[in-house]
Amino acid sequence: MVTKESLNEQYVKMSTADLLEIAKDKTGYTELANTVALEELKRRKVTTEEIDNYKPLMRRISVLTMENCLIDLEFPKKLLYFYILWFPIIRGFYSPNFMQNGYILKQDQSNYYRILGAISIVATIIIANYICYNSIIAFLVIWIVLFLFSYLFDIYYNRQRQMRKIQKVIDSGEIPWGF
Repeated sequence: MVTKESLNEQYVKMSTADLLEIAKDKTGYTELANTVALEELKRRKVTTEEIDNYKPLMRRISVLTMENCLIDLEFPKKLLYFYILWFPIIRGFYSPNFMQNGYILKQDQSNYYRILGAISIVATIIIANYICYNSIIAFLVIWIVLFLFSYLFDIYYNRQRQMRKIQKVIDSGEIPWGF
């Protein structure tokens, strides 16, 4: 069981910034943890004004990083993920970590195009083999049409839904994925 004494021992070793995070986060810590953090901050002579004015980590993330969350995946990369990077072995050679730089929408869209690319190749093979009698031209036309459907669905519905979800997380003050 966590006691006031055990928390005191831990909090003495922590930085002031970490203690401010604990003191300001009323939902992530117990009332005892918040109280002990406030006591340790007062022992360190941190003023009430400094505590009240402290902005939690989420609020300190730069505006540029927050804007990165909603940047759209470029069209050539959408093509790349749809037609090539859905295949796991190939994806290993080119797999940027969008989350590392806060590009949440780009990460979501790259996954969307990867999944639909894999599904579309299977559907294209089935349609081309059984309906169009193995025609390469039919195969390419079907695959292009499936990309266009995926792209239009992404632009008019999926991207908006993803952006609303990301904006909701940002507005709630939670730390977005990858930060």
